[in-house]
Amino acid sequence: MRSTLLPAVGVFLLAGATALGYAQQITEPKTGTTFDATIGMPGESSPSLRCTGVGVRTKFIIKVYGAGLYLEEATAAQTLASFKGASAATLQSSAELYKTLTKTAAPKAIVMKFAREVGKDKIVEAYTTGLESTLGSLGASPVKADAQKFLGMFNEDAAEGGTFAIYGKGSTIHVLINGKDKGTVDNQQLAEAVFAIWLGPKPPNEDLKKNLVSQVDWALK
Repeated sequence: MRSTLLPAVGVFLLAGATALGYAQQITEPKTGTTFDATIGMPGESSPSLRCTGVGVRTKFIIKVYGAGLYLEEATAAQTLASFKGASAATLQSSAELYKTLTKTAAPKAIVMKFAREVGKDKIVEAYTTGLESTLGSLGASPVKADAQKFLGMFNEDAAEGGTFAIYGKGSTIHVLINGKDKGTVDNQQLAEAVFAIWLGPKPPNEDLKKNLVSQVDWALK
């Protein structure tokens, strides 16, 4: 089965599709990285977030990581009600859609699976650049202390095959690296800026941003 939005972007694996009504896994085709179709928030015993799309972060021609965006399944239809009936092209070019996903207080997550080794300094540098594209210079930002706390959570290198996950709920950001709890930070402005790294006006790659919503049609039916 494939999504009706950009069918070449993410390939659904058929295992378990009959029981759930959709496939259990999605493969990002350029990296071959597999993502669960549903995941839980940290500490949850059952999954509550569903994938809205997967894509690849590239640096020049180098594939850095595959990424998947997740949104709480139970409230997604309400969160995205104003976009019901929109075409794939309209959704993927809609600044309002990305703004809604960035600002929603509903639980959400972005999961990154690295296709190559990346040093922690490079990771922090990339996230700092992403935050500053929304917040301006962190040195002069009112969220400086919380931003530094967030960046300090990324204190280990990413190995090939490693997984970094950033969860959001309301004003709280929660980071897990390879399943290890790295902590939380509670700041509404920062929480929005973190997800704007990928969904804001200056994402790492425009194609990645679009692909992260390529399968959001399940929330609009």
